[in-house]
Amino acid sequence: MEYLLGKKTAKISLGEPPIVQFSMPEGEPKPSVEVAGEYIKAACCGVEASLRISVEGGRTRIWKRLAIDEHVLGLGEKAAPVDRRRSMAVMFNFDAYGHTLHMDPLYVSIPFAIFVQGGKAFGLLVNSPAFAVFDIGIREYDAVVIEVEDRPEIYLIFGPSPMEVLEAYAEITGKPFLPPRWALGYQISRYTYYPQDYVAALVDKIASEVPLDAIYVDIDHMEKYKVFTWDRRRFPDPRGLVAELHEKGVRVVPIVDPYIKAEPGYRLFEEGLRHFLVDKDDNLYLVRGWPGPSALPDFLNGKAREWWARVVEEYVKEYDVDGIWLDMNEPTNMAPFEASEWERIRALAAEGLRPGPLPKPELLRRTAAGAVHRLDDGRRIEHERAHNAYAYFEAMATYEGMAKAGKRPFILSRAGYAGIQKYAAVWTGDVVASWEGLRETLMAVLGLAASGVHIVGADIGGFAGYSDPELVVRWYQASIFFPLFRAHKGKEGNDVEIFALPTRYKEAVVEAIKLRYKFLPYLWHLAWEAHLTGRPIIRPLPLEFPDDEDSYRVNDEYMAGPHILVAPHLRPSSAKRPVYLPRGAWIDYWSGAVHLGPTWVEATADLPIYVRRGSAILGDGFLMIYGEGRWRIYHGEGPDVLEVEASGNAVELKGSVPELDELVLLGAQYGEAEVDGIRRNAVRDSAGVRIELGGSARRVVLRA
Repeated sequence: MEYLLGKKTAKISLGEPPIVQFSMPEGEPKPSVEVAGEYIKAACCGVEASLRISVEGGRTRIWKRLAIDEHVLGLGEKAAPVDRRRSMAVMFNFDAYGHTLHMDPLYVSIPFAIFVQGGKAFGLLVNSPAFAVFDIGIREYDAVVIEVEDRPEIYLIFGPSPMEVLEAYAEITGKPFLPPRWALGYQISRYTYYPQDYVAALVDKIASEVPLDAIYVDIDHMEKYKVFTWDRRRFPDPRGLVAELHEKGVRVVPIVDPYIKAEPGYRLFEEGLRHFLVDKDDNLYLVRGWPGPSALPDFLNGKAREWWARVVEEYVKEYDVDGIWLDMNEPTNMAPFEASEWERIRALAAEGLRPGPLPKPELLRRTAAGAVHRLDDGRRIEHERAHNAYAYFEAMATYEGMAKAGKRPFILSRAGYAGIQKYAAVWTGDVVASWEGLRETLMAVLGLAASGVHIVGADIGGFAGYSDPELVVRWYQASIFFPLFRAHKGKEGNDVEIFALPTRYKEAVVEAIKLRYKFLPYLWHLAWEAHLTGRPIIRPLPLEFPDDEDSYRVNDEYMAGPHILVAPHLRPSSAKRPVYLPRGAWIDYWSGAVHLGPTWVEATADLPIYVRRGSAILGDGFLMIYGEGRWRIYHGEGPDVLEVEASGNAVELKGSVPELDELVLLGAQYGEAEVDGIRRNAVRDSAGVRIELGGSARRVVLRA
């Protein structure tokens, strides 16, 4: 057992080079480490971590004690409560159609956990894309047992806070990509929109009522499901359609699957023959995909990634599309599936029981089991050892292709691994359109955020099945601050576009979308902050309040950055709900009522939103401040930096000051103001006062 030290990090190597290579952060402080046989103990930043690591053949077992008051965050996309304590998490990317609460595994495997005790934290990254199981106190009440079918790299990452662990994790696995700004706007999708004139008409109908930034086209836009093609009967002029939508301010994101139809004479198939997965005898390995028998690119091979990046570059240039949507990239083999296993899990979940994961043989049946990857260092490894990294390397190659085409890359990937945040956004896949599905997908989104994935979201309205109008409204409201704000629906579901909803529900959805755009500059600031620091855009409460024991038990609220708490209604016919507010002062965004936490309050707003004292939030044409403090706010493409200071009865704006229509001071009761020496009225409302700025302003002085 060898180890290497970096800033707040100890990396333990077990003798084999990793498939996914990460960097060690440089600088101080470095942990102290003691090794005695199978035991390793490390300490840094006032936090200690002890592991027992045993290796037998090609398998590794990692054991640590689970304290009676210890919490566990992270572990990627899981349909389970935010605190992973008393759960078993399988790391094996799986096409989990119609998933609901406690179903495991799902599409994204991130073998990274944050252990928190008494508010102090360390992270454990088990860098292997092979099959693994994290048992958090199930088989052994007082222990965490991790079993990996590999010899992984193991990173101990110290905080002392969970947020600082995430910042160090981003230094290791990669800082989050900065999306194009439009990618934070409202996006629509359906399995599947066509033909061409219908798509254009649909955009016109929706954009006439709400802002719209992007539309996605699913697999039926392709010719016989051949990737990078267009069905010219349905889309006779795809380049013309894209140009038309661009004139309307709407971007186009086509789907791309990894399936390359195995068809002699098909250019992409014949071009890629040197770059596809093979079997152990070097014969072409085929799976069943949407086009039928299909080859899969070997994305773990550098030459294959270069080829794929060239194909993406040519495609983006030819059609001028704005993003790429990577689907089915666990990868999924559409082989016969034992539906009885999935139904068994559904039945247990419906009874309120926590079902065990799908058995490993069933998981292997649905992927490229037995295929062989040819790595750049000459190694040949079976797909099972590299499975979870497949989508990571596909996203890497796709990102490079878009960048070479001259676009700021936007990639949306269904599957992923640790480090996916460098290249792609992630969504929670084919969730059931139900109230339980809504509650579960919020947990999955927060789990991804606590695992370093910053651009994350869910299919608004639910993908699989019928979505009743009230559910659609609540899904929009729950997603209001999700970094990815995309509506998507399966073929078998009802129409849930805003024009298809009954009027009362349509009006509520329109209000939710407009509220999203009102706070879009705040989300853009958070996207920049994530890109620069690794802090997630949305956060489960324990990331902000790690020493608050109650925060670990809250699965139906979230923080948008450090300043806004959102507590959506997640049950039918709900007119009120209990809301937990952690320590500090909180003001109800709608009523202006102030609450001192920690406390529980009964919320009656249609979308309960609370602003934390000590906040400055840049919105669309306004700056909203609650309390005193100093803040740095990112805006623009640079980014430009606005520096804000609120102290006493004065507000100072320095640096790059954007055009602002008004200043909103929550909880304030002033009657007038001077804006750069010019007297202005302060208009009072239930939440505070509003002062007209009329453009750029540098100093605002308030008077009673």
